[in-house]
Amino acid sequence: MIKKILESNSGFFWFISIYLLVLYATRSFLFPSAGYVDSEQILFSQAFVLGYTTANPPLFTWLVIAAQQVFGVTILSVNVVKVALVFLTYILFFKVACEVVADRRLAVLSSLSLLGIYYYAWEGLMNFSHSLTLVLCCVAVFYFLLRLEKKNNVLSYILLGLVIGLGFIAKYNFLLFLLTIMASSLCDREMRKCLITPKIALTFLVALVVALPHLSWFLDDPHGIASVLASKLRGDDVAVNSYWQGVGAGLVSLIKTTGNFLLPLVVGYVLFFFGAFKPLGNVIRSSGTLSGTPSSRYRNLLGRQILFILIVLLVAVFAFGATQISTHYLLVLILFPIYFFSRVEAVGFNEKAVTRFASLMIFLALLVEVALVGKFLVDPLRCKKCYFHIPFADFASELRQAGFVRGTIVS
Repeated sequence: MIKKILESNSGFFWFISIYLLVLYATRSFLFPSAGYVDSEQILFSQAFVLGYTTANPPLFTWLVIAAQQVFGVTILSVNVVKVALVFLTYILFFKVACEVVADRRLAVLSSLSLLGIYYYAWEGLMNFSHSLTLVLCCVAVFYFLLRLEKKNNVLSYILLGLVIGLGFIAKYNFLLFLLTIMASSLCDREMRKCLITPKIALTFLVALVVALPHLSWFLDDPHGIASVLASKLRGDDVAVNSYWQGVGAGLVSLIKTTGNFLLPLVVGYVLFFFGAFKPLGNVIRSSGTLSGTPSSRYRNLLGRQILFILIVLLVAVFAFGATQISTHYLLVLILFPIYFFSRVEAVGFNEKAVTRFASLMIFLALLVEVALVGKFLVDPLRCKKCYFHIPFADFASELRQAGFVRGTIVS
């Protein structure tokens, strides 16, 4: 099975499809109720408006409203949106990986790596919503940048503008991804030719048309924006008495969240592909690899982008007093697995390592399924407020029987 997943496009697609379908069924039917984030979406989706809260944009909620036209006002609608977003992300991620790395097996390993990112593979399913749209938009932007370089036609500029506009209404930290990927692209000579051209105005125009309705709502309350930014940067738990104490807290938070974001994935990288962590300069010179090939250019582009993101976060710590960097903010680093396996391709790899790493990722996928069943069995024994087990459907039925016909109950 592992060989088919690694060497066949259809094998990889079938594995991801079956995995997500089982995940959807397990999540939906073992846990008929909703956590805080999902309940919020069911509440907000009762009305289509330009914005719901300055903490997050409305794209995910709008998708839930669309799903409710088919599945009704239930947790199934939220779950189907989540699974659809994750499925599209895996497919697009694989297509991007195939453009960056020549070895198809390494492209598959790049995509399977998403299973090793706890904050995507588990938190994305159980506790995230807007972050899933963010990840898809980030991958889509890079995909359409590569398409733009390859085809350089009007449609490519329009599609790039479309996904940029959707990214703005997906999650606000998309701006960090966009600025860093564009800055990194401008450092590449071939990509720069495609971006510094009058046709890029089409991209800006389309992005503006898509994002402007919500942005006009968002910018209508600058005081609310300032308070949200302060809360996200500094948090509510960190007491800071001096500048350097704040810097220390921010650096500790950044190091901690970066490590959390990469776990347990980075363990597999260290175990099976440790050589890819070493500097590439000597390896490339000794192998005679050309530095101007698309693979090396894209590797350098992604490497620069990752560096730029970390620099921006350090500036936020030192210049703006950021003391709390939440782990899900680092989902803008989602392209890291593709960058890493482009390094693996450059330094070479052991054939057994490919199979073993794929086995580890598949094991983690199965572990998520087992953990869901375990959560279903164990939660009622250990927690006082098990949100996923509260029988809201039964409560609703009793309320209807008591005469409640139409309205909103917030608890």
